[in-house]
Amino acid sequence: KDNRSFRLQITGHTDNKGSLLNNLTLSEKRAYSVANYLIFNGIHISRVISQGKGESFPIATNETPEGRKRNRRVEFEIKE
Repeated sequence: KDNRSFRLQITGHTDNKGSLLNNLTLSEKRAYSVANYLIFNGIHISRVISQGKGESFPIATNETPEGRKRNRRVEFEIKE
């Protein structure tokens, strides 16, 4: 909370079930929810960036339930 030398990039992702627009919206809401949690718990709003990427960057196959589960995620990146 006290280290103000970095910002957090919060990125939401989805699997490929549903439309592109719905998945983009869902991923944005997923990232926004995590960002709000951090802000509510003391991280200054100016240090948090949230964005959704939809189904654009899978880390696993979308052909299996396990793969789709892995693709529904939120990633954190520390920005200097």
